[in-house]
Amino acid sequence: MASSPRPAVYTNTDLQRISNELIDGKFAACANILAGVESIYPWKGKIENGRETLVLFKLSEDPQSAFQEKLRLLHPYEIPVLHSIDFM
Repeated sequence: MASSPRPAVYTNTDLQRISNELIDGKFAACANILAGVESIYPWKGKIENGRETLVLFKLSEDPQSAFQEKLRLLHPYEIPVLHSIDFM
């Protein structure tokens, strides 16, 4: 398996801490932590693959820029991937 851009130690405890901090700070209303996601992606000129944990955050209003700024400060990845889905 190819090397991963994530740090050597990144546990569900880290994800829970980040999620708790975002919810406690009212940056998000809810977090769903989904372990065991298989990811395939380009990184530094090579195709990488590995298991990751996906976290879905539900935002209470439209504080996306504040949420994104805070998450980038807390997240250990060099380039965290953020997606936004609007629901009616």
